[in-house]
Amino acid sequence: IDGRARFEYTQPLLMWGTVICGIVSMIFLLYFIYTCWSFRKKIKAYKRQEVSEECRRVFEKALHRLAIRRHISLYKSPDVEAPAATGIFKPCIWLPERMDTISESEMENVLVHELAHIKHHDLLMHIAGLLVITVHWFNPFSYLLLHFIRLTNEEYSDETAVEHMGQEERISYCSTLIMLACGNRKKSTLGLGFSRQPR
Repeated sequence: IDGRARFEYTQPLLMWGTVICGIVSMIFLLYFIYTCWSFRKKIKAYKRQEVSEECRRVFEKALHRLAIRRHISLYKSPDVEAPAATGIFKPCIWLPERMDTISESEMENVLVHELAHIKHHDLLMHIAGLLVITVHWFNPFSYLLLHFIRLTNEEYSDETAVEHMGQEERISYCSTLIMLACGNRKKSTLGLGFSRQPR
């Protein structure tokens, strides 16, 4: 009798707890869908400028360096403040206008960093982390998981970029990272690129 009474007492709590968790998860999912839609709309609104022949040549060199054969678009835009990689099925790299002020070797390393994100499917992993949060929104470890996914992706892209560099080249690359990150005041939810996040 005591067991049946406890069951009758806890059954409504479990039912309402499940309903509340489902509602909150649905809210997170709708927010995720809205974020994807608004980000896609924002990308389509970007002003696209063709890059210079020199930048295109450096880009081809970076593609060869990472042995990437798939088509990846490259644009320069006044609407972006730091280099960023977007797109899963149609990947694209966006460069700010001030990229013209850096050297050819620095530009190649920056492009290798962004191409590494695309080659390693980092954006897909980031989206998977966001989907985990929509289901496990109540679990603080799901937010830590997303944080470490982004951190690991950035560190791996940096390691790819500096793999064959000497000490002076690595220092120059770090200086370029700092310069580009300082200009990136906007934090993107779905794009991958240079950020102010310490590594």
